[in-house]
Amino acid sequence: MSVVTTFLRPFAALSLALVTTTACHRNTLIDPGGPLPGATLYRNPPLAVDRVWLAELAGTTPSDTTVTFAANSGRTIIMRHGPPDNAIFAIIEFGPGALKPQSGAMAQVILRPVPGRAGVEVLTPDVFGAGARVTLSYAVHFQAPSSALAKFGSAGRFEGMLAAARTLPDGRLQFLKTDRPAADMVRFAIDASAIYLLATPR
Repeated sequence: MSVVTTFLRPFAALSLALVTTTACHRNTLIDPGGPLPGATLYRNPPLAVDRVWLAELAGTTPSDTTVTFAANSGRTIIMRHGPPDNAIFAIIEFGPGALKPQSGAMAQVILRPVPGRAGVEVLTPDVFGAGARVTLSYAVHFQAPSSALAKFGSAGRFEGMLAAARTLPDGRLQFLKTDRPAADMVRFAIDASAIYLLATPR
């Protein structure tokens, strides 16, 4: 399975609707060895956007990326922030057969990181099978909304409540089963063209 690396372009200013506090950190939950609370959010019903907090990112704005590859070979796409940190923003993995082309042998995906958010839009004209997943990394540019900090007391506690969520056609967010392969990284399976975000209920 081949690997493609893309970079995100820097930008001059980031305008956020909420006042935020930057947190370059490791998790600071009371029980760092136990399961994080956000790990069970996938059991909840969908929520309207105004009923969740969204994790935010500052520092760079992403470039859209379009990749075409042989569906039976799969592809791993690594998206990175630009200089000077070149930190990983997202790893999008399509295993062999994870996309079934509408015609021919080549699959195509369009990746659009969500400006100011820890999230990415995944678009494809092809049909999803099993074996596609996304890992979002937020170690460098993570931000927590000030209202979330008022509730949780720290960016680390807010981070521990986060899980991946998929936007539904009606605009609500459905939380997904989420795991953490490393500190400041969240991984989840995808099975549809949608916007995927890190969020937690208000």
